[in-house]
Amino acid sequence: MSDKSRFVLSEEDLAGVSGGYDYQQDYANMMEQYQKHWEEEAEKKKEAERQAHEMFLRQMKEREEYLKKIRGW
Repeated sequence: MSDKSRFVLSEEDLAGVSGGYDYQQDYANMMEQYQKHWEEEAEKKKEAERQAHEMFLRQMKEREEYLKKIRGW
């Protein structure tokens, strides 16, 4: 076995060793994180709007019951 065949490295090995930084993969990872972040923010906003709407409906029902009570309906 020659010295040359003992030190065969894969492209993945060379990427870290030779300084071959994978900008495309880094960009793809960054965009994926960005998309996840905004999807989570959209879910939070949707949940907050749902809770606000439920609170509004509950308050309207309480007001209606109060008005019925004071008017004697």
